[in-house]
Amino acid sequence: MDLFSGIIYGFIQGVTEFLPVSSSGHLALMPKVMEISDPGVAFDLWMHVGTALSVLIYFRKNVLALIQEFIIFLKAPKVGNSNPQRIYLFNFILTTATTGILGLFILALQKSMDNAQRAPMVIASNLIIFGIIMWAIDKMAFKKFLTTGQERSTKSMTPKEALLVGIFQAIAVFPGVSRSGITLTITRYLGMSRENAAAYSFLLSLPLIIVGAIMKVGDLPEQINVQLLFVGVLSSFIFGLITIHLFIELIKKIGLGVFCLYRIILAILVIMYLA
Repeated sequence: MDLFSGIIYGFIQGVTEFLPVSSSGHLALMPKVMEISDPGVAFDLWMHVGTALSVLIYFRKNVLALIQEFIIFLKAPKVGNSNPQRIYLFNFILTTATTGILGLFILALQKSMDNAQRAPMVIASNLIIFGIIMWAIDKMAFKKFLTTGQERSTKSMTPKEALLVGIFQAIAVFPGVSRSGITLTITRYLGMSRENAAAYSFLLSLPLIIVGAIMKVGDLPEQINVQLLFVGVLSSFIFGLITIHLFIELIKKIGLGVFCLYRIILAILVIMYLA
């Protein structure tokens, strides 16, 4: 695997992480498309570090507000628990913790499955099934908005809803599901606006990626090319930053149907040429 492959890996990660098309599915298919050795899940996860950095930069004000609220809570845990920012913080932590706990269980299950979940047919099935569900939910939410003229903010989320988002997000450990796609699906089902749902989805990726990358450090090959890893992470950061801005503007105008269509077309190509 050369530096050009690293740039391509970073590009694919940077673009697909924030589009509801499954970045892990694309990365799992890359070795077969490019006819190179599979760098493994650990390398894929470190490509996510680049996109995590792009989230930190783009949503720096949101991240800083969460950190500040957490510090305030530590200083006075019994004061201000009913203010919207504190509730948002609690829900964010609840969602992340739920995903983390359930995700560890699923990852343990994956080990007994070897690399079966990275098989082209499995990825293609996930792309189609979860893509159609995402499109149907978004269409339903949009029709409801046209009727009522109202959409919710993620700051109005209840603890039960935050728990539900965490459960759904954990399913995204399977390639082809899409973490951003599944979180957009459930938050749209709960009545959140597309813009709010997208922003919340992006922020939720931060703690999971950071913790996951740290946990997978030991799984990187001993002979890993550090320069290759750096190039991949840098590439995913740059393209991720661009994609965040474009996607948020795009999703407000066209919805999620086009991404469902892309997932179906990609799945058909995968079945035809890689399965």
